[in-house]
Amino acid sequence: MALNTDIAQGYSGDEGSEILIETNLVLTNATILRINVYTPNKEFKVWEAQVDSTNPKYIKYTVKTGDFKVPGTYFLQPEVQLGVYHGKGETCKILIKQSFAWGQYNE
Repeated sequence: MALNTDIAQGYSGDEGSEILIETNLVLTNATILRINVYTPNKEFKVWEAQVDSTNPKYIKYTVKTGDFKVPGTYFLQPEVQLGVYHGKGETCKILIKQSFAWGQYNE
């Protein structure tokens, strides 16, 4: 499984971006679709995902408020259950940079 996302890097506080992870499996009948996340502050989270509507081989997750609250490298690992198959895919990385407020660097 490979990361295919428009936010291979982003900023703390970002929300609404879509993360797409290719699985090489047709996921239409999958019973588990999730992304296991290890954050820069060493927290483990689980993001419930869905099948992408344009390509059923992709897991899709829309970033929510608070998902990227800490800058640093996030490790994402997709997990799928499809029939008798239950497995995890290749770990992907997203770099989240510190965001700043408008005027923060004015002199």
